[in-house]
Amino acid sequence: MKPLTIKDLRNELKVAFKENNKVLVKKIDEVVNARLSEFSDVILETIDTNRNEANQKFAELSSDMKNVKQDIKFMHQDLKDIVTDMSDKPSRAQFETFKSSFKTYPTV
Repeated sequence: MKPLTIKDLRNELKVAFKENNKVLVKKIDEVVNARLSEFSDVILETIDTNRNEANQKFAELSSDMKNVKQDIKFMHQDLKDIVTDMSDKPSRAQFETFKSSFKTYPTV
């Protein structure tokens, strides 16, 4: 076995360094990919949760709007009924004439 020269040691260190770098890069890639996967899962879960909450709020608002629409229909019908009732009643002038007819009779 021949003695190692500085050049041989340098070459062995270069090879070992390259191998270590490959291992480190591989480990870093694995860790980064795992973290990205976890992070993307969290983001997707958050998006799904927000979408579900938004859909639920929209359904509630839609239901509320239907109730408001129904209430408006009822109020409109009530107003129609009031106007109809008012048209059946005497006018102010007719009422005053009717009221004045009582003034001619003495009150007891």
